[in-house]
Amino acid sequence: MKKILVLSPSNKGTIASCTANIIKALLNTGNVEVFPVVLYKEDNGIVIFEHCKYIVDRTIIQDKNICFLKKIARLNEIKKEICPDITISTLVSVNTLNVLSNGRDIKIGVFHSPLEQTKNVSHLNYLLCSISYRLLFRKLDYLYAVSETTKKDVERHTGCKVKLVYNIHNFDEINCKSKEPLTDEENKLFSKKVFLYVGHLYDSKGVRRLIISFARIKTTANLVLIGGDAKGNIPDYYKKIARDLGISNRIYFLGHKDNPYKYMRHCSVLCLPSYSEGLPGVLIEALSLNKKVITTNSSLGVWEIMQCLESYSERLLKPFENELGFITSNSDDNDECINQLVFAFERILHEDNNNKLPFNKSRFEANTLSKYFTLQQL
Repeated sequence: MKKILVLSPSNKGTIASCTANIIKALLNTGNVEVFPVVLYKEDNGIVIFEHCKYIVDRTIIQDKNICFLKKIARLNEIKKEICPDITISTLVSVNTLNVLSNGRDIKIGVFHSPLEQTKNVSHLNYLLCSISYRLLFRKLDYLYAVSETTKKDVERHTGCKVKLVYNIHNFDEINCKSKEPLTDEENKLFSKKVFLYVGHLYDSKGVRRLIISFARIKTTANLVLIGGDAKGNIPDYYKKIARDLGISNRIYFLGHKDNPYKYMRHCSVLCLPSYSEGLPGVLIEALSLNKKVITTNSSLGVWEIMQCLESYSERLLKPFENELGFITSNSDDNDECINQLVFAFERILHEDNNNKLPFNKSRFEANTLSKYFTLQQL
């Protein structure tokens, strides 16, 4: 029986969800024993991490944080107890711990986004991550990247060979959750056409330009935003933009929702106007529910998802359109970006949204990807 330790940065959040899907896939794989471990244990985490081992317990105030060397020592204790054959880590922080920990285990590091995105935390964080890329990550036995953009970036910064391994998605679970009924009030919102955004409410996600673009189209459709800031709150900044543009009566901030899929099922289109992405899972989830998407040219990953990588263009003079939706400009020229988003919105308004989309889900399913984490048949 092969023992696999899966190290997640936390028990909640986007990367934790991706890690949980790896764990679920491994649990359905024969001849392996799976041991989830989280770096930071938070309140109200994902169920699969509920009883797992942890390095730092943030549910206890006095144990809010510990020094880096103590984190390594704690991981060494866990590895000594489990004696894993393989350790899988997901995200830069835990990849670093994985490399520096003891043991004869085979170490797999998963990378979700380009190094440049670590600047969103701080320039000091970017500097420390750069050092890890240059000096530590080449010591991983296997390096996986979830998109072509990230793959090329990790190869450039580490000088190592990197394998493209997409995030695993549980489409049966997504489809099941999407069938949860809306409330009466939500049904009123979705009785009209709805442009839906799901994600954090940050400027880096393009929320401001999404609202401005929506204000420029003449429609009775609604714009519905699911999500909040780092603390789960809805920033007053975005509400003020909506008021100033006179669209408060057709824009709705619903905050964080545990089940965004029921809203995806009823929307007209999913919008993701980010400035920088890796392989945005929300596009995959929407397309799996047969919903077209409108997104920006934020990475090669969006072209991979929309099955048009061969058509990639660094600068779009006009929106790219195919059967799955639109990719619009991501230039710093706000007018150019917004005009292209407006064009895509108006096209979607006049389309039939009931056609079956030719989306290839198998690229993101456990049956296709589990072998890379068990190291079988490679």
